[in-house]
Amino acid sequence: DFRAYRIEVGQAGQWTPIGAEHGEQISNGPLEFWDTTGFAGMYTLRLLVMENSGNVLTYEMPVVVDNNAPQVQIIHPAPDDIYIMETDELVSITAEAQDDWEMDRVEFFMDGARLGDATVAPYSVRWTIKMKDVVPRSGPTVYATEVITNPDGTVTTQQTVVSETRTENYKKKDGTTAQRVIVMTGGGAGATVMDGKLHEIHTIWVNAYDKAGNMIKSAPVRIFVKHKDKETPTP
Repeated sequence: DFRAYRIEVGQAGQWTPIGAEHGEQISNGPLEFWDTTGFAGMYTLRLLVMENSGNVLTYEMPVVVDNNAPQVQIIHPAPDDIYIMETDELVSITAEAQDDWEMDRVEFFMDGARLGDATVAPYSVRWTIKMKDVVPRSGPTVYATEVITNPDGTVTTQQTVVSETRTENYKKKDGTTAQRVIVMTGGGAGATVMDGKLHEIHTIWVNAYDKAGNMIKSAPVRIFVKHKDKETPTP
């Protein structure tokens, strides 16, 4: 006795049709497509099936619409923290992430490489400190051309930085200010020499995802790693 069906979305007793009324029967297929742009919060989807006799059958299902990305920040390590390879051995990386509804995971990256994921707060991974022991050489900025395939199949190119040299001020242990020359490579890795010691640089960031698939990237955090200073023998 089927005549037609329609889909409605409701909140606080107010119902709005999604699409038009459909006169065809559907078996194991999509009934309607709902553009959730501009929607946020708890809603009820309602299916109404009208019969030729005048009867109306209904089925309701609660849904959550979440179009907002979570909030995330790296709370450890602090920017420009210095780690000693032989003493610290590991760097514990912790992120704080919150969502309006429900978090899914946090992905951790260092210098463009994925370190791992965490699905339970506190979101944290550990990185075993490694050093290349290569003294940086300053020079002009070097670029490379990267080929990008777009979702629609078209191909475009963009320039990326292979290496870059820059100078910045920093505060020494005695409180005085000095300059350091930093050589950075693509992805966030680099190196500098401070107080006559090689310091290798790493850039950390995270991507936070909620259950709806919304994603946000955190602000990056830069850290330094170096070798333990050699002890001066006592005469």
